[in-house]
Amino acid sequence: MCDLAMPSRFRRLMLSLRLIGAMLPALAVSADMVGAAASPSFQELAVAGLERSSALAAADFDGDGGIDLAIVGEERGRPSALLLGWGSGRFERELARVSLPESCDLAAAGDFDADGDADLAVAALGGEAIHWFRGGSGGLEPAGSIALDGRITAWLAGEVNRRDGLADIVVATDDELGAQLQVFEHPEGALAGPPERTSLPAAAGSLAVGRLDGDAYRDIAVAAGGRTLLVPGRDRRLSLGAQFSAAVPAPSLRDLDLPFEVASLAVADFAGDSRLELALLDRDGEVHLLGFGGAAEPLRSAEVSFDRVGRFGPAWVSAGTRLYAARLSPGGRASLLALAPGGGEIARLDGGGRGLGRAAFDLLPLRLDRDAFDDLAVAGPDGVTLLLGDPVATYTVNSTGDASDEDTGDGLCDTGGLVGGDPECTLRAAIQQANATAGADAVEFAIAGSPPHTIAPASALPAITEA
Repeated sequence: MCDLAMPSRFRRLMLSLRLIGAMLPALAVSADMVGAAASPSFQELAVAGLERSSALAAADFDGDGGIDLAIVGEERGRPSALLLGWGSGRFERELARVSLPESCDLAAAGDFDADGDADLAVAALGGEAIHWFRGGSGGLEPAGSIALDGRITAWLAGEVNRRDGLADIVVATDDELGAQLQVFEHPEGALAGPPERTSLPAAAGSLAVGRLDGDAYRDIAVAAGGRTLLVPGRDRRLSLGAQFSAAVPAPSLRDLDLPFEVASLAVADFAGDSRLELALLDRDGEVHLLGFGGAAEPLRSAEVSFDRVGRFGPAWVSAGTRLYAARLSPGGRASLLALAPGGGEIARLDGGGRGLGRAAFDLLPLRLDRDAFDDLAVAGPDGVTLLLGDPVATYTVNSTGDASDEDTGDGLCDTGGLVGGDPECTLRAAIQQANATAGADAVEFAIAGSPPHTIAPASALPAITEA
């Protein structure tokens, strides 16, 4: 199986590639094939972090163009956050170390003040405040705390409603007056204004964001009291000023009225069909995949189709189990991971729903190498560990020609010709080699000369298949 990947060093060269006359076919995957590929093995790499690590976030916090890892936990019994920069194949450069107002087990990255730098927000489950730190060349600078109406039961950071390039923060809370969803969204940064509040029928235990109902806006999916709720996205017109934003109708809340009780949920392309689906973990450990019919108004349960796609074991059915989506296998689909609460074990649905033999307090999918798949950062009882996917076979296209591979059995992309003294590797030859090699492979491009480069196949390119 091959994935076409463009490493960052080639993106910086602004390589422009055109395919004329033949397009690469999409790989069709049905919903019941979610994560059907075999689980990859991982290389483990320990990270020198805090004495106790409970939450993770990643972004370019210091603005140097590389990814940084924020580790939230405790050092010598004091709540702390540590910021490490990536270099030489590991997180080893300490960029900042800051004290936190309270012990936190939630962390998120985003540009929360619209200054172009990634910031860090942290909080505690059961806590009543968001604490945040400004990023920049100095690492992390304390920016303050924001009090909430109620105790935090779930949260996430990501763009909601109309996309504007800034991460928003969605917090579910609960108190004596009832459960709420509080959405922090503002054109000057999510934390620049008060949240928009929506009452919930019960405390939410899980949140997810994505375009789910067919329109251009990003919706919020909520698991609350066993029910699956949808807050449809809309344009709040915040950038136009109070006169226009005040005229926007209040958010609506739709109950999908499913025939099972939901404990946790996640949004990703789990079916490999280039559409987002909702993965739902019910209270019996069954996992259901929901696809939407595309009609934005009105959304009724009859317009939602769902399939049972697997099962997690009893350890992952308890309240507080978190679901994560990560691309760990070929085929363009995300794998579903579950993390039992309180430092429980990680399980992977396409690994039979069984545990991976690793306990964790938090799990963070991120890209650290040049392949097309996610790596995993794990905050566990023994510190932070990186799980790096085994290197895939990589075929580098260096020619705009269309010749076939000379020998698909030798593991080399080589048409028999030469390009600058090196064996010629065409896109056709690279696909042929990838198809002949079992497992996940990557196709990269390093074509000499000024872009754009045009590849004009004389006939249809080979279908991308598993050998």
